[in-house]
Amino acid sequence: MTAKWRPGAVVGPQAKVMVHLPDHGAQTARARYEIDTALGTETRIVNQKGTGNRWVELGVYRFGSNPEVRLSSITDDGTGDQDIAFDAVAFIPGTYDVPGAVPDIRLPEPNPLAPQPNDEDQPIDVLPGGPFRGAGAPARTQGTMTAQDAAGLLDASAPKAGCKPVKGKPDTELCIVPRAWEPPARSSARPSDELRAGAAATASAATPFCSGNSAARFFTRTQGCLQSLVDVQQFVSGSLFASWTFTYQHEIDLAINSTTFTQRISLTPYRTDLRMVAVSIDIDPKCTPNCTTGPMSWSSPNLWATATDLHTANATVNQTWTGTGGNDRLKLNWTLSGRIEGKQTTTASYSSNEMSVRCDREAKSSPNPGCVFPDYTPTYVVNSEENPAAAAFYWILMQKLPSHPGSRAHNAPLNYLASTPRQNENRKVICPKSGPDRWVGNPASNPPGTTSSCDEYPFAATYQSGGMPPQAVSNGKECTQLYASPPRRRRVDPPGGHQLQPGQHLERDLRPGQHPR
Repeated sequence: MTAKWRPGAVVGPQAKVMVHLPDHGAQTARARYEIDTALGTETRIVNQKGTGNRWVELGVYRFGSNPEVRLSSITDDGTGDQDIAFDAVAFIPGTYDVPGAVPDIRLPEPNPLAPQPNDEDQPIDVLPGGPFRGAGAPARTQGTMTAQDAAGLLDASAPKAGCKPVKGKPDTELCIVPRAWEPPARSSARPSDELRAGAAATASAATPFCSGNSAARFFTRTQGCLQSLVDVQQFVSGSLFASWTFTYQHEIDLAINSTTFTQRISLTPYRTDLRMVAVSIDIDPKCTPNCTTGPMSWSSPNLWATATDLHTANATVNQTWTGTGGNDRLKLNWTLSGRIEGKQTTTASYSSNEMSVRCDREAKSSPNPGCVFPDYTPTYVVNSEENPAAAAFYWILMQKLPSHPGSRAHNAPLNYLASTPRQNENRKVICPKSGPDRWVGNPASNPPGTTSSCDEYPFAATYQSGGMPPQAVSNGKECTQLYASPPRRRRVDPPGGHQLQPGQHLERDLRPGQHPR
């Protein structure tokens, strides 16, 4: 005999199922309850033995339009001499926060022809401050400098420490002074706007990555930008006599499959002064250790003859890592110096700091050695169309595990483990292929004609792996286990309407532990 219980109204999307056991006629230890849910049929075995009337919870489930609970008089250990109690069943709708529960995820069929995501399309990280330490206030005007403009430069009203005296003119000193970055703004009041717009377009073409963001310092895994304003100043008898301001854009382009990287620099007059002519700026790049620097190539002169000369000077230089070991972290340094009518100014230097470059032969993503910004946290884009189950697997564990491994939102990046032997040891712990604790796939995960495999997250090639000390488990059985499977068949009354719905569902084996498998 089989008894069926159906609620008189729609329940859900969630409901708790309770069964009542009376104080008599409840003798079996193996009562088999079947619960039809939105995801298929679940089975729960209940020990009905006990004293007194009581309610027993079968669990919390998601229900569709036809929820049903069934109980058969046949058990898997039946001998015909024990009673089974058939009593009330309660469906209790509500929103239940079940610890560790997997959300209701319906996945599409995998598409093996899905295009691969663009891994180079990475979010931009913005760094605080500018490239020059202690840079002064931004310039206050754009265009040709007036006496009123000069009077307004309060922080430049006296010679900077170390300004260089001009030989034969002890009352004259020349300086180069970096200023905080201020994205240039056009002013329709000046007739030179058209010329300045043309210069800005030239700079954008030469440094396209820099031109896409108004921050002073920002980078991705393979591109970086540093932007500043730079003043070339002349002081006479201790007072500012004249000053030019340049926009300075410095772009660094790396490659994951090349040890040679390119730097591009654009200099554009932002504000000029009729009293100062023949202004030039030189740049001296350095790279250490195990690094060579090629010649600086200017596509247009880095000399501005008059205050109406507003051309952009673009420079390119290549640097190459020459290390023979596994990796080197390179420090980049640049020194700027100016000239006014051939007379040398002081110098101003800056370093890569948080944008230092790492070149190595250890990354598995490229067959050739290459270079990246190691302080940038890259984002791995999962092809959710090609591997929907894997994408759901990673997402669930990033949300549910307390450490949120690999979650950009929780600032919890995974750290790459380069050691292949250690990676293999991690896999042996989580997905052992032999021994009493070997991994055995859930039968529901591989219907006839398919195979299943063991994967782990966090990955074996990361320091966050469940097999990696100090958080290492003894074997994968201690881990939360998820598996993908087609929807299970639901019983249909009357018989004859069995269907296997398309798509996949992500199921959960409830086992203790912190690390997924």
